Amino acid sequence: MIDALRTVQVRVAEARPTPEVIVKVTQKLEEIAEALRAFSVPEEQRVAGRIPGVPGRGQALVPPIAVSFRDPARMIGTVRLTSVYLGSGGAAHGGVIPLIFDEFMGTFANMGWIARSRTAYLHVNYRVLVPADMDLRIEVRLQREEGRKLFLSGTLQKGDRVLADADALFVIPRKASP
Repeated sequence: MIDALRTVQVRVAEARPTPEVIVKVTQKLEEIAEALRAFSVPEEQRVAGRIPGVPGRGQALVPPIAVSFRDPARMIGTVRLTSVYLGSGGAAHGGVIPLIFDEFMGTFANMGWIARSRTAYLHVNYRVLVPADMDLRIEVRLQREEGRKLFLSGTLQKGDRVLADADALFVIPRKASP
């Protein structure tokens, strides 16, 4: 379902339909939304964002990131920013870059912990425009750990070129929360 939704998002982002097609598609999307209304549940019971084995955890907003390597010190993955995330001129929208880092660093920070950590801060440096519709390499590293605090760094790259880098602090709350 999430893959199909992502495909619809790409088709919408790339389309210039006629007014008649817009009306038909809108009606179908409204029908789908209505069909899902009966399955609305509280956050802790939802599927979206809670499927660890699915890129993006099944959250359609998050670009799918495929993890290719992980150990306690670092994690590496690949992400492709489709036309859904296009800013202009073939470059990804700048706002999606922190989303990618937060998602990937959060996944790494929560490996092996009983309680989920939370983002305390995330600082992103934009080095060059990030191209859309290309496979990009993302890597996160554990810089240090101080009690409940995890200090992380990360890079987003095309080949050997660093497109953006980030530093973050993830903290495990004193009282574990969902």
